[in-house]
Order: sequence, then structure tokens, then C-alpha cells
Amino acid sequence: MNTQRIEILLDKFFEGNTSLREEEELRAFFLQKEIPDKFLPLKDLFVYAGEESAGTKLDKSFDHRLFRKIEESKKPAISTYRRIYIYIASGVAATVLLVIGLFNLVDTSIDQSDLETAYNQTRNALIFVSEKLNQGMEPAAKVGKLNEGLQEAKKLSAFEKGMENLNKISEINNKPKEMLINKNN
Repeated sequence: MNTQRIEILLDKFFEGNTSLREEEELRAFFLQKEIPDKFLPLKDLFVYAGEESAGTKLDKSFDHRLFRKIEESKKPAISTYRRIYIYIASGVAATVLLVIGLFNLVDTSIDQSDLETAYNQTRNALIFVSEKLNQGMEPAAKVGKLNEGLQEAKKLSAFEKGMENLNKISEINNKPKEMLINKNN
């Protein structure tokens, strides 16, 4: 067989562009006893592919069985509406059981002494919280007194500014006297 033709077919084969007839031609070439040395590394590939294709023949009913299995898998085991009905019914049943259980747990026979005890305990707890809250507010009251002291300090700073202005006026008042004294000297 022409090695140039085999090289062309191999290029087409590795690009994925060969037809079945061309692939058979390549297999027939590699099944020969004498193959050029440059093609020996590829011999196992084509011999194996030839053996596999010859050994795995599917019977004629394979396609029919395959399509039947696909169609069976498409059919739902339970219809969608029935499944939704089952979900809703089980949800309602669970809710009814939960409500019945809650009514059985709650004892509705509460007497007057239990109510008074609950009231007294609640009142004592609220008084305790109120006392603690008042204790926490005492430092805040001290901050309010600090603010009053700061207001008094602001008044002192206003007084200090007034004194500075008065010093400026007395400096202006003293300048003419100094000028007269300097003139006389």
C-alpha cells in the first residue's frame, strides 16, 4: 500500500475528518504483517480499534429496548396533581396533630391563687429592675451638675474677656500720659 496515501489518511484521522471506509483502509493497513518502522507506534491503536469494533456488536432489539426504557423513565410514577394533593393533605394532618397536642399541653384550669402569685412575682421583678435602673441614673445626675458648673465657668470667661478689654482701654489711656512725660524729658 502507498505510504503517502497512509500519511494523508492518518492526518485526516487525527483531525477527525475520515470516513468509515477510510478508517477501514487504515485498519487493513495496520493489520498487515510488514509495516514501515515509522508507522509501528500507531499499529496498536488501529489493531485495538479493529478488535473492539468486531467484538461489540449490538443485537437488533437493542435500540427498541433502549427507547422503551427512555420512555418509561419519562413517565412519572405518581401524577403531579396526586403528589401535590398528598403534600397538602399531609401538611393539614400535621397541623391538626400539632394543634391537638398544644391544647392537651395547656392546662386551662388556673385558680385565683396562681394568678395572685404570678402578679406578685411580676411586681417584685419590676420593682427590682426599677431600683437598679435608678441606681444607674445617679451618675447621670452628677453629669447634669457638671453641666451647671460649666455654665458658671462660661460666665467667668465672659468676665475675663471684659477684663482684657478694660486693660486695652487703660493702655490707650496711659499712652498720652507717657507721651507727655517723654516730651518733657
